[in-house]
Amino acid sequence: MIPGDAHEPPPVDQPLVTIADLEASDFEAPVRDLDVCDPMEIAWAYERAYAADQGNHTKLATYRLLYTICSLRLAASDPGPAWGPFITMDVPAEQTTILASLVGRLSHPGLRARIADFSWSNNRRDGASAEAAIRAYCESVEGLLNGRFTTRHGRPTTSEAIPFIHRALQMARLTKRRAKWPEQLTDAFTSLYEATRTVELVGMFVSLARLALEFHLRTPLEIATQAEALATASTTTTYPIAIKAAFDLAAQLYQNLGNQAARRRCLIGAVEQLAAMRSQVAGQAAAEAGWVMEALLALRHIEGMEEREYELEIELRRLQKASLKQMGRIDTDLALGATPLKVAEYFRSLSLSEALKQFALLDQPRDPARLKASVLEIVETSPLMAMMSVSHVDNEGRTATKSEGAPMNGEPDDSWFLRMIGQLDTIHRARTVAGRLEPARLAIQSNFTIEERHFHAIVLHSAFIPQDQKRVLALGFARFFQGDFISAAYLLVPQVEPCLRHLLKMRGQNPVRRRDDGTEEDLSLGALFDHHRPQLDEILTPARAGEIDRMFNAHPGPGLRHELAHGQVSAEDCASYTVHYAIWMIYQLCSILLINSWDQVVAPELASWGDTIAPFAEPD
Repeated sequence: MIPGDAHEPPPVDQPLVTIADLEASDFEAPVRDLDVCDPMEIAWAYERAYAADQGNHTKLATYRLLYTICSLRLAASDPGPAWGPFITMDVPAEQTTILASLVGRLSHPGLRARIADFSWSNNRRDGASAEAAIRAYCESVEGLLNGRFTTRHGRPTTSEAIPFIHRALQMARLTKRRAKWPEQLTDAFTSLYEATRTVELVGMFVSLARLALEFHLRTPLEIATQAEALATASTTTTYPIAIKAAFDLAAQLYQNLGNQAARRRCLIGAVEQLAAMRSQVAGQAAAEAGWVMEALLALRHIEGMEEREYELEIELRRLQKASLKQMGRIDTDLALGATPLKVAEYFRSLSLSEALKQFALLDQPRDPARLKASVLEIVETSPLMAMMSVSHVDNEGRTATKSEGAPMNGEPDDSWFLRMIGQLDTIHRARTVAGRLEPARLAIQSNFTIEERHFHAIVLHSAFIPQDQKRVLALGFARFFQGDFISAAYLLVPQVEPCLRHLLKMRGQNPVRRRDDGTEEDLSLGALFDHHRPQLDEILTPARAGEIDRMFNAHPGPGLRHELAHGQVSAEDCASYTVHYAIWMIYQLCSILLINSWDQVVAPELASWGDTIAPFAEPD
């Protein structure tokens, strides 16, 4: 039996169909006058006959058997098994013998090829079936080329013929010596090869040219010359990627032949076809920029093309900036209701000490397992969206990073999880800032004249902050509560890295990179998460460490530490929900370790400043 794959459905029980059953059923009647060779079209003909003969059990068993065999997926180009099932069925060896005995009686070459190939695949000693299959495949190719057979859905006949000739060549190589290949096979290949030597069919020519190389039917020089000639003669109406495939094939063969000048010529031609793909997405600046980038990447391997590279660089920057104007906007109703008013009212009733304490508790890290489960639901509910890969652009339209789509089988990779959880993070941060953080901050600001001194006790006693950075964070928190988000962002975000190193050192870790020459340097934020993630999870909890990673380090994601360190965070960005939430996260990280001792450590110092009671009162 032809084996199925690991994910095939349970097999269908099929009774033995005897010679007498086949003859009584006139088994070839449904396809005798069929003008197609596609096995699935043949299978559907048997499916229609099955539906029309519900009362005849002999015919039903026969049609069911032939439908199943014809519906097997033939993948001649697959390096693994050539056959794969749409459905599976247990076919005993005796049934295969019965089918093989009928091969010579079949008039339709498409059905004959399928039955003979099936019989030989289940019994590799059946040389007669192999020869019959090769002849039938060749006859199918000839019929497609001379008009005896046609195709459905507007497919070119040459496209449908390629898998037939490929399978025939495979079987000939496995069953015959090269010198004894049937003349009919080489003639059919030649006819099909010559039929595709047109500009319009250049993509199919490349497929046949690769077969010619694999089965030694043409010389590399012959194929390289023909592929380059077709690619060079192409018109603007020819699909550029098909032309590029011809140039790529020619370049590869010229390299093997040692003709570097011809190889360079073809490589340049392939680059220009990548640039020509812009015409396929004209008016979509981001898509056009993607193809220009592909052309630039290909140019890196060609010497002496600096001028063309410069031209494409200029064009790329123009398109990237234009793409920003074409980006859509999706408005989301945060559904905050009365929450902001209630939060503001609550914080107006608090003393400064209690307000600063409660401000640190306005949100908590979310469970990583639940976040992962939430995004995995998208694979089930919106599989097409989940399967899409995404390019993430910066504020100049340049592609900063890419994330893969979810695979058909198995778990998505880390970049997919970061992207999908990042989408949940964006909404969560916006709701938290608009619904709780900003109303609370405004209430505190309106109640008290916030100054740097109000944060001395917090930073002084916080184990999160190294001694040398304490005044920096105190000033940053003051700027945040005063509403100066630009100063707060640029003061506070860079402190995440030294604060995490400080936590690790307190736990006996050594977050240092030692170079080969004996010099040392502190690990960067990314290296801290790469080399000390278990320790950070233990110190901060996996949920909190994960949020820090997603906010300040990981890509795709805001990557705020890197962006801000390189001056990529604009004044407008500093007022965004993301940066606002990031600043609050740093405040929480500094305060959370003091919560249990807040009333004993922080409150008395604030009381010494005379700021323990909220002075706010509604005007009469």
